[in-house]
Amino acid sequence: MRPRHPGLPVLVRDVEADTSFPCIREAALERGYLSIAALPLCDPAGASFGVFVFMAAERDAFDVEELKLLVELAADLAFGVESLRSEARRSAAERDLAVANERLEALLMSLTETIGRVVEARDLYTHGHEQRTATIAVSLAEEMGLPQRVVESVRIASLVHDIGKMAVPAEILAKPGRLSDLEFAIIKEHSVAGYGILKDIPFDWPIAEIVLQHHERMDGSGYPVGLAGDEILLEARILAVADVLEAMSSDRPYRSARGIEQAVAEVTSGSGKYDANVAQACESLFASGRMGI
Repeated sequence: MRPRHPGLPVLVRDVEADTSFPCIREAALERGYLSIAALPLCDPAGASFGVFVFMAAERDAFDVEELKLLVELAADLAFGVESLRSEARRSAAERDLAVANERLEALLMSLTETIGRVVEARDLYTHGHEQRTATIAVSLAEEMGLPQRVVESVRIASLVHDIGKMAVPAEILAKPGRLSDLEFAIIKEHSVAGYGILKDIPFDWPIAEIVLQHHERMDGSGYPVGLAGDEILLEARILAVADVLEAMSSDRPYRSARGIEQAVAEVTSGSGKYDANVAQACESLFASGRMGI
C-alpha cells in the first residue's frame, strides 16, 4: 500500500522484501520487525506534523480492520496533540495579552497622573488637589464596599476631574476675592470642557461622563445639566463629595481653609445635595480617623 500524498497511511507487509523505505526498513530489521503500519498525524488543515508507527514481528501482520482501527487511533492522537498545542498557544497569547494590558494600564495611569499635575501646575492654590481628591474618593468607595472596578473608576476620574480648567484663564483660577457672575459662569464650564477632552480616550470606565457630572447634585441644584438622584453616576456622586471635602479643607485664593470638620458637616448635613450612602461613608471615615487628609 503506497500513499498518494503525505496524508495517507503507509503499510509495509514484508519489510525484507519491500525496499521502498530504506531508513525505517534497516531499523525495523535490526529489531526483528517484518511488518510496518505508519499513520500520519494531521492538523485540521490536513497537513502532516508527525507519524504514528506500529511494527510487528510477523509478515502481513495488519489486516484491513486493524488498519482502520489504527487510522482512527492516529486521528484521535493527532486531535489530542493539536488540542494541547492550541491550548499552549492560547495560554501564551493570553500571557502576552495580560503583560501588554498591564503595560498599557501602567502607561494610562502614568498619563492620567501627568495630566492631573499639568492642570495643578496652572494654579498653585490647587497643587495636589487631584491626588488628595483621589485618595478621599477611593477611601469613600472602599468604605461603601464597592467592587474594585468601581473603586478604580473613581480613582481615575478623580485624578483628571479638573482637566477642563485648562480652558479657564489662569487669572480667573488664581483671582483673590469673590468671582463675578461671568467669571463663575466660565469656571462652571470646566466640567463640560473636561468631558470634551476625555470623551474620545478609550478608558475601560466612563471617565468622561463622571468628570462631566461631578458638580451635579442629588437635589438637581448642580451643573452643567441639573441632573438629580439616580440620573447621576454613582462614581460622580462619590467624586462630588471627595471634591467638596478636599476643597473646603484647603486654602483658596478667595478664602482660607475651613477645615475638615466643617467640610464633613457640609456633606452630612442632610441638605439633599449629596448621596446619602456616600455621606454615611464620609461620616464613618471621619469618625474613625481614616479620611486620608
